[in-house]
Amino acid sequence: MKTVLLLVLSCFVVPGMCGSALAAEIAEPTVDPLDLLPGGLIGLGHVNLKQLANLGLIERLLEMDPRKTTDAIGLDPRTDLNALAVGIKAFGKEDTRFAVVVTGRFDTDAIYKQIRKEDLSVPTTYKGYKLLRREEDEGLHAVLDGKVFVIGSQAVAKKIIDVYKGDAKPAAKDSPLMRRAEALRGNTFWFVADLELPPIPPNAGMRMPGLDPSKIQELTISGKLTKKDLALKVIMSCKDEDSAAGMVGGLKQGINMMAGMANMETGGDADATKAMGELFKAIKIGGKDKAATIDLTVTAQLAEGLKAIGVWFVADEGPVDHIHDVEHDVDPPPVNLDNDTIDWDADDDW
Repeated sequence: MKTVLLLVLSCFVVPGMCGSALAAEIAEPTVDPLDLLPGGLIGLGHVNLKQLANLGLIERLLEMDPRKTTDAIGLDPRTDLNALAVGIKAFGKEDTRFAVVVTGRFDTDAIYKQIRKEDLSVPTTYKGYKLLRREEDEGLHAVLDGKVFVIGSQAVAKKIIDVYKGDAKPAAKDSPLMRRAEALRGNTFWFVADLELPPIPPNAGMRMPGLDPSKIQELTISGKLTKKDLALKVIMSCKDEDSAAGMVGGLKQGINMMAGMANMETGGDADATKAMGELFKAIKIGGKDKAATIDLTVTAQLAEGLKAIGVWFVADEGPVDHIHDVEHDVDPPPVNLDNDTIDWDADDDW
């Protein structure tokens, strides 16, 4: 799960800072993770992990893993990963669940042993596959045939396995959500969602006039990475033009407020003030028809300036280690790591 988290975070790092392109052979594509997502989703996203590896970005991510988790599970993220997809499904107005699918090459036994060392996952099976499920939060880990890794809510993950086995149909290509997704295929990463959000409470702090999330009906986020820059675009499609105009005004006010707060945080340091000023200057807020838009291009030069003042995933003091800490109310059950097998509890009805 840590590896997946690091890869998701990688979407927001500029590759121009991360070294030369990878010369090693990348894993051959096995299956498009988008083709494994079930129908009825309210949100889906995709990350081209092969492109991140080719840009040298994975090298930077490995610096964030001082415990060498990837070594323990026999995974080289620079060569063994192809793509990542996420699916979000609503099971009621206040019950939204998701799962992540990663395709590539995976050592099933090594991954399961490492997970069992870190949390309270219970061995079980489903549709003939060995799985690990977390009872306290309904989480699931599944490696399918050594080429598909599924992690997330049991309710969504099991549907993904059903699609993989051919027992259920994937999300329809002609659905409105998938049509929006298809138009973003050329990006390094993207996310689309149909939204039904509550309004901001009247007593909420830092409330911006017009910035009402309940007015947003569709959200689209896309980013394209090259060796020179990261181009990020956010589109918030609203119920009507007045709602979109209010959203634009609220976003501009919010950005101005954040810029002012950032200047205060720099403590008058000239380099920090300049870097933060250039960052907020690069954020462009606009509106078109019934949508509010945010455009941001982060060049390698700008990213270097931000890195110099510590606005980066890895601080100057060294790799961040606390993100790997795992706490439990009770100690996990003992696992015999010298034994190559785990006692899998066959229980297809859970």
